[in-house]
Amino acid sequence: MSQVEYEDKPESGDKDRSEFVRYWLNAIDAATKAEEDWRKEADGAVNVYRGDKDADNVFARSREFNIFHSNIETTLPAIYNSTPVPDVRRRFGDKDGVARVISQLLERNLSYAVDSYDFDETMRTALFDASVAGRGVIRVRYKPYFTEMQPEMGEAYPEEPEAAEGVANTAQPEINEVLSYEEVSCEYVPWKRFRMGPADEWSGVPWIAFEHLLSRGELKKLAGNKKAYATSLDCKIGGEPAGPDDESQAPASDITRRARVWEIWDREEGKVIFVAPGYSNEPLLEEDDPLGLEGFFPIPRPIQWINTPGNMVPVCPYSIYRSLVEELNEITFRIKRLVRQIRVRGGYAGGQSDINSLAMADDGELVPFANLEMLLADDGDINKMLLWWPIEPQVKALAQLYQQREQVKQTIYEVTGISDIVRGASKASETATAQEIKNQWGSLRIQKMQQEVQRFARDLFRLKAEIIATKFQPETVMMIAGMQLLPQAQKQALQGQMQMMQQQGPQPGQPGQQPPQAPQLPPEMEKALKEPSFEEVFGVMQSDLMRAYRVDIESDSTVRGDLTRNQKAMSDFLSGTAQYIAAVGPAVQAGQMDAQVALLS
Repeated sequence: MSQVEYEDKPESGDKDRSEFVRYWLNAIDAATKAEEDWRKEADGAVNVYRGDKDADNVFARSREFNIFHSNIETTLPAIYNSTPVPDVRRRFGDKDGVARVISQLLERNLSYAVDSYDFDETMRTALFDASVAGRGVIRVRYKPYFTEMQPEMGEAYPEEPEAAEGVANTAQPEINEVLSYEEVSCEYVPWKRFRMGPADEWSGVPWIAFEHLLSRGELKKLAGNKKAYATSLDCKIGGEPAGPDDESQAPASDITRRARVWEIWDREEGKVIFVAPGYSNEPLLEEDDPLGLEGFFPIPRPIQWINTPGNMVPVCPYSIYRSLVEELNEITFRIKRLVRQIRVRGGYAGGQSDINSLAMADDGELVPFANLEMLLADDGDINKMLLWWPIEPQVKALAQLYQQREQVKQTIYEVTGISDIVRGASKASETATAQEIKNQWGSLRIQKMQQEVQRFARDLFRLKAEIIATKFQPETVMMIAGMQLLPQAQKQALQGQMQMMQQQGPQPGQPGQQPPQAPQLPPEMEKALKEPSFEEVFGVMQSDLMRAYRVDIESDSTVRGDLTRNQKAMSDFLSGTAQYIAAVGPAVQAGQMDAQVALLS
């Protein structure tokens, strides 16, 4: 990793905003240079996986035997094969009614948030980036939706201010709009479009940045008409820089051109800044912390299989065993050439052909060979009338090459951990004990990767839960969860009415008629009366500190170990209790032991 110089950040009150933009563009360039070697290796690894014909010469031979593609397709299903399920519970398991209701609200909202879009595809794409390139990133987005209000008769809305027309992270309502719905989702971030500031560990990262390629219309929504038309469209749709002869301001070019925009989350200042190389006068947009997350960043710690303490630059997994892959491909290349040489061909007497014609003959072809009768003894044996091209050396060499290729493959499997997955594969004819042993053995090497995936999913759930608890309107939270909480005043009023009706009792009816029953509340209202009040629940849920004290947010995979231990402890307790009762029961029945003594023992 090369040493990169970072400039001092300009003061926030500096009037020269162009200097502020230049600082951030230079910081992003420095972060790119710091990861330059890794990015080149990652690009090459992607080309190897795809088998692209236009791959660099360094990786071109890796397409002879694409074991890298096979390894990725084998590893990914082993580390992520089912959708994680959110598990929200009371942190200490005590009888805390408020924490119980908060857990139910958050768990149901998270469950719906996972089902409302293709969460699995987002996770698989990020895990693919981590396995091929070395880093996987997913961001969490909060999306409010607004509906337009119709003015009442004789009223008119004031004119809209000349401010920014939209924000990429938290949409702002227009003056005549009201919030109608909210959702939180996960969004895949390509590894090529992510940068972060220098740090030794994730907790010390000062800023992160996302690259966007925006059209003219998207620029208008982000920064308004004035800045949008002043920003040059400096790249193509795929992100490649535009050529110098292109007219970036020409309206006809807007269809195929984009503006490169960087969305920077500055944790030190608590701001989100949008800057573009094509507009250096000032930031396109600058806003205070839009989500209010405890960790500020809208992403969990990126997923990386290979971590080096004190160095946040990823390592491309392919580079770990690249030399072995090159050796495997060299062997495969030689095998292909030898197979082409093994052709049954020969010559017979007659004609003017030479030894070169015989060597170039096709499979099964006989070539008339000049002066062959002088080379072979004529004793009536037809085999001595023909000259067969020798293939025994090639056959022996092929056998050795096939054996060597299997040894190299096995070495690659040992290095990557694929061998453990193969060892863990069981057969239907095996006993349950044998299958359990194989499953345990097969997960030893990939267990670390599985735990990292579980951590990543859990952190995504926690970010979503934090947004749901602090940004969602209480009505939205209860609507999604299908639960109804009553305000404290309404609960007190209903409880007072219930007490009055109970004190008055049923009034006697006419002779021969059943006495009228006391009025009953609807079942959902009775249930809501038993639950904590609206203020109690959302007062705790909207406080980051109180919520963290009383509620724990996990996924099903991260709590599976605790559940297994609890189940085993309960099973052992029941088994021991049954054995104890079987031992002391006859003594109690026979009067040899007092029942109270048996219970206290």
